[in-house]
Amino acid sequence: MTVSGPTLNLKWKSLIVLLLGLGIQISKSGDKQSTTSVKTNLHVLQDLVAAEVGEVIEHSKLVAGNRIEMKCPPADDNWIMCNSISSTLQSFGCRVFTPGDTAITPDFMIDVGGAEMRVRYEDVFRNGMFGSKKVRRTISVGVSVESMNTKTKEVLFSGFLRKEVSDTVAVDDIPTLELASAKSTHAELPPETTFDRIVEPFVIIGATGVIVYLFFHVRS
Repeated sequence: MTVSGPTLNLKWKSLIVLLLGLGIQISKSGDKQSTTSVKTNLHVLQDLVAAEVGEVIEHSKLVAGNRIEMKCPPADDNWIMCNSISSTLQSFGCRVFTPGDTAITPDFMIDVGGAEMRVRYEDVFRNGMFGSKKVRRTISVGVSVESMNTKTKEVLFSGFLRKEVSDTVAVDDIPTLELASAKSTHAELPPETTFDRIVEPFVIIGATGVIVYLFFHVRS
């Protein structure tokens, strides 16, 4: 049996609509999958600090139950660094105290010097023709740390630790990834290129026009 005329045209048009809808759904699905597991900039900074503290623990041969006096200089956003170091040491099983606490005699001292926390956004791109704009996110942490045995005065570790991680995030999600009260979690988006501002919209409009043309003219 041969199908022709209006019935065949209807099938072609239905196929075009189906493919168009499928393409949009795939783009949206990819966006959802990529943003559901994205950590905030603050959480990434905390994870990097925790990894650095792990190196200090290993080099200093700390064990659960050690009493640690921690010195951390007050500065903008240093609370991120200090809180992360303290919570990581406590999770390891150490007891953490502030300087001048005469109620305890610490076993070790950890002195946190200069800290660098930075977020960068680079290389904006679109996730498919109908997908959202994405950007490469790079977060880095650098900290100067010294640990010492308070009884023997032996310096167990002294150095500058630096860690960095990169991933991809949606541009529209950036306001929710940054913490308003912490400057270290913020960064400027790269300026849009000529393609982003002028060429890309025409490409999308042109592609849509082709689909509409095919919808009304295929086998008509």
